[in-house]
Amino acid sequence: MIQKKHLLSALIFFSVQRMSSQSSVGFDLQTNRDFYTLNDAGGELKQAPRINISPGIVYRYLFKNKFAIYSGLRFKYYSGSVTFKKSIGSNTGVVNVSAQVPLIMGRNFNLYEQKLFISPLVGGTFNLLLLNQPSRMGGSVGNNSDSLRYSSTTLTTQSAFVTLNVGLNVEYRFVEWLSLAAFLQYTKGFTAVMRDEVSYHVNQSGEKAATQTNYGNYGTYLGFRMLFHFKKKEF
Repeated sequence: MIQKKHLLSALIFFSVQRMSSQSSVGFDLQTNRDFYTLNDAGGELKQAPRINISPGIVYRYLFKNKFAIYSGLRFKYYSGSVTFKKSIGSNTGVVNVSAQVPLIMGRNFNLYEQKLFISPLVGGTFNLLLLNQPSRMGGSVGNNSDSLRYSSTTLTTQSAFVTLNVGLNVEYRFVEWLSLAAFLQYTKGFTAVMRDEVSYHVNQSGEKAATQTNYGNYGTYLGFRMLFHFKKKEF
């Protein structure tokens, strides 16, 4: 019985000795498109892409070169816009900023000689909107024979909220201390975060009202990440 215990202890010891971990720090840049819900009884507005760039500082803990945990700090920008069906382009004038702290997990799959990896990502992000005061914009747009006038007030309805993230990361390690990665991601929110209250006139018609609600949903069409790796730790 004692010999079996010694054998089991030795197996555990040698297994643990072969484990390794690595910490990395870096930065990334995301190109995001926000998704809003539009309610327009007048039928003159349309949804339009709201594209913004979000920078971030990244920390990654990689365990056994396979399992990764990502965190850090990101600044996510939200832009407000009013877009008419009868005009080209959108009228953007409101920007809100969210500080984000993600906690994302990934699983590395080696594609080529421990240099090229692909990893699915899943996790959550804590968000804190930094601007809580109502923001207003307005103006007019002329398009051929149509005269379009509008005003919009953006209200913050939820300052702190949590979102769910799923994505896919492709990483190439050039040398022991440097990697570059490209990734896609979808972020899903669960509560109303901001609401645009819009009033507008088309030509000589009466005033019409609409609302655009942001639930914290957006897609990361393309992100780039640079990671600097510390020396691996064996334990």
